[in-house]
Parts: sequence; C-alpha cells; structure tokens
Amino acid sequence: MVEELQRIGLCASVIIWLLSAVVFVWTYHGFFPTLFLALEVSEKVDGLLLIHLVAENKSRIAARMVSAKLQVLEHQISENLSEWVPFKKEDQLENEEPIAWREPKLVIKSTKFIQPGQSVVVERLYRPGRGEAVHLGFQVEVRSFIARWSHPNHKPCFTTTRWVVVKQPSKG
Repeated sequence: MVEELQRIGLCASVIIWLLSAVVFVWTYHGFFPTLFLALEVSEKVDGLLLIHLVAENKSRIAARMVSAKLQVLEHQISENLSEWVPFKKEDQLENEEPIAWREPKLVIKSTKFIQPGQSVVVERLYRPGRGEAVHLGFQVEVRSFIARWSHPNHKPCFTTTRWVVVKQPSKG
C-alpha cells in the first residue's frame, strides 16, 4: 500500500513538473516580440517604383524598435541569384554582387514602439538605374525588456525580401 502511494505520488510529481514546464515556456515565449513584415512594389509613372513597407506586431507585448532598414540593390539577371539580401557589404554572397553597393536606408525612424496588433506603414519611391532587376530587403530589429534581460546578446531581426524585374534582360 505504501509503495503504491509512493508511485502515485511520484507520478503526480512528474505530471505537475511537466505541466509547470509547459506553462513556463508558453508564458516566457509571450515576452518576445513577433513581427509580420510585408514588402510590396508597384510601378508608377516614368519608371518609378513605389515601395510599400508594413511592420505589424503579432505578439502580446509592445516591440521596441531598434532599427528598420530598407536595402535596394540592382543586379543583372542571372541564374544564380538567391533570395539573400545583404545589409552589410561583407555579407554579400559570392557571384551575387550587385552592380553597385548601397548602404541600407533607415526607415520608420520616428516610431519607437509598435503596440500589440498595431501596424506601421511606410512608402518610399525609388528610380531604378542600370540594373535589369531590383532586389529589395526590409529588416526590422526589435527589443523587449524581458528578452534583453534574459538574452543580452540576442538581437531579434525580422526580414523579408522581394525581387522586381525592371528591364528585359539583354540577349547576347
């Protein structure tokens, strides 16, 4: 009888411990910001591109914006172009160098926090130059108080990319 009660007590302890761990992970995860990013492009008159950027906070906490960057790089079309958009010159992939390197532009500079469920929308105009395709990257770095305290070296970044063909490739 005593052994059976000890086994039941041990099983109950294990179940309570596992449930506590699940609740802890679920609650702790809620302290990290989660963003949904959208990057849409439409062509305007005279070859201008209208770049439409959206950052929406999908988490249960406010996301403190550290930075939001828009990278625009022009390329000649080739078979080995990937989805990767470098935000630092040293991060360029081999055989994917743009026609000319450009530093990313800071966007959404006046917004410090994105509240839960809030969206921030920005539009930019861009006139393509010599490239056949424009490769766009939109990257937002955020922080939360708890995340900064628990993971001081972790910098959550959310990124989305898009290709836009602006000229027909030259045949030759």
